[in-house]
Amino acid sequence: MGNTMLAHLTAVDFEIVEMVQVFHPGWYKRHTDGLMSLEQLREAALIHWGVVREIQVKLRAVKG
Repeated sequence: MGNTMLAHLTAVDFEIVEMVQVFHPGWYKRHTDGLMSLEQLREAALIHWGVVREIQVKLRAVKG
């Protein structure tokens, strides 16, 4: 769990609403070509650099 003083200083905290991994096109093609399952692609992301190109996070402000 990530906690920072920012939430205490601004009296605002955030709740994660949605999180999406955007895979590198070359790696994702392995999945769409049927060479890897989505589970295998996620496992590859744990051991190889560059499998996940970005992580998109949607937040909701929780005012305290």
